[in-house]
Amino acid sequence: MHSCVGHLRALLCPLMTPPDSESGVAVREPLPGQVASDKSEPAFRALTQRLAMELRRGRHIVLWGPRGSGKTTLLQAVGLELGDVHHALSTATSHLDDITQTFERAYAEVPTQGVRRRTARSRLWWAADADPGCLLLDHVTKVPAAMKGWLRRLRGGVVGVVLAVDVDSPREREWLRGMKIGCSSLRMPPVDSRSLTRLLNHSWAAAELAPLTPSARRTLVRSARGRPGWVLQCARLASDRRYWNTGRLHVHVLATDAEMRLRGMGLP
Repeated sequence: MHSCVGHLRALLCPLMTPPDSESGVAVREPLPGQVASDKSEPAFRALTQRLAMELRRGRHIVLWGPRGSGKTTLLQAVGLELGDVHHALSTATSHLDDITQTFERAYAEVPTQGVRRRTARSRLWWAADADPGCLLLDHVTKVPAAMKGWLRRLRGGVVGVVLAVDVDSPREREWLRGMKIGCSSLRMPPVDSRSLTRLLNHSWAAAELAPLTPSARRTLVRSARGRPGWVLQCARLASDRRYWNTGRLHVHVLATDAEMRLRGMGLP
């Protein structure tokens, strides 16, 4: 699926957005400039470069959008763009210690073993104050008071931070609105149907699956609702023979299971 991920990057080109009724994230100042909605690889590279530049300046950003919209792919690309800058990616973030552990990976040379976590954070802060870095916090599910307080300490050019948040429902949007952590907002927009169709065809061929009928292709693209990650998940699941019967795809079952897997729900 590595080639599919590369193809996914060519389709993604999110827009830098100011706060609105959808994001509900308090913004101290907007990110400078906007990225055009061209879905080309150069546009994706331009976005990763701009985001990496803002993180190097110490900016704190909330990256939000539905599960499967490409947030993790973007963070991975930004990590590569940061190069030699101290940085690390957290795959799950819900507690202060998740940030601390990510901080420790970014500044592996700082001795933090055998001391209290507060002492470890103080050592890491002083290291970052002398040599600023970046934290890429993926799958943020909670922002308790202790996390908010620590993130505030990292402002002012000490550490650039991006928090990726899954937002699929009105309830999750309300939760995001109530976070109030004083970050700029970056929303992942849906990918258009034509681009999703190209990604579906590409990932289907890479998995060497039986050809899709036009009806099945339309159903899967419609079920994806603009989420390229959903398409990749669907192609991975479709390799399982239980979704096929004498060469015919159980397309609605596959679509349901892809949604469940994307949301972290177990499959029978």
